[in-house]
Amino acid sequence: MAAAVALIAAAAVFAARMALTARQSAIELFHLLGADDGDIAWPFAIRALRLGLLGGAIGAAAAVLTVLLLRPVGGLVQLPAPTAATGLSDWRLWAIAIGATLIAGLVSLAGARLTVLRRLGRLS
Repeated sequence: MAAAVALIAAAAVFAARMALTARQSAIELFHLLGADDGDIAWPFAIRALRLGLLGGAIGAAAAVLTVLLLRPVGGLVQLPAPTAATGLSDWRLWAIAIGATLIAGLVSLAGARLTVLRRLGRLS
């Protein structure tokens, strides 16, 4: 889990740096017009949140699909009792899928916002 969070944060940082570099002239103009670093950082953070939630949802959907496909077919495979009951009706599966999606979004938001604020602090 820690490795996944680290990868999400690294991807968010990389994407924020690239977006910041691509919009350098617009950011300088915003600074000249009196925009605060926090005002400039929010659009980057919101975009990272949307992308993090999308990526988390895709990953969660793939995990749910994998769990459903690996269920025993016709009793040919014997699994322990907790895993045998796992299906779409199991609330734990949905809690983990939703939790992973939210964590991916929030880690992306925090990583992008901190990266942009740090980079903008260096520019000032």
